[in-house]
Amino acid sequence: MGVKKARAGFTLIEVMMVVGLISLVMGSVLGIFITGHMAWNTGQLNSQVQQQARHGMDAMVRELHLSQHNRVQCIDANTLALQIPLNATALGGDGRSRIDIEDGNLIWGAEGNEGYWVEYLVESDQNLNRNVLKRKVLTAIGGAEVSETILAYYIQSIAFTADQISTNPNYPQGVKLTLTAARGASSCSLTTMVFFKN
Repeated sequence: MGVKKARAGFTLIEVMMVVGLISLVMGSVLGIFITGHMAWNTGQLNSQVQQQARHGMDAMVRELHLSQHNRVQCIDANTLALQIPLNATALGGDGRSRIDIEDGNLIWGAEGNEGYWVEYLVESDQNLNRNVLKRKVLTAIGGAEVSETILAYYIQSIAFTADQISTNPNYPQGVKLTLTAARGASSCSLTTMVFFKN
């Protein structure tokens, strides 16, 4: 009688155990990858929303700084109209802006046209299917629109509040500006107080 040779190979139970262990490890790795990918997408979305909010806020603050209390009108809680000096040059570099007036008198307007107004508001853009912050140039408050620029996307609302503590004529007057941006589950809100330099 001969000696039985051991068969080379694996039993069905051994193969099933290895397949189960590999599936468990691969499932864990895939779960970690999916979670990381979702976190990265959320971070990108948050970054986009914050960038749009900052861009819109910066554009409004720049022009509001140049304006004057009697050249700014809150049309309603979500719409602001203003004029900026046309014949002034912004000086700076030392962290503080100053205005150099060419002939001693400020000429007020927008886009190089005396008497024109800039209007900031949030509107729904039908082509883009989202709310946008717009900067419109008008011939007068409520007048004909000369130009329109989209400053920021995903802006849900803006709110303008006149400075209530400016009873002293020597105290700089200003506007409190609140801007809220949102896209999907990501949102941010920025608030600043802008004081007029003129």
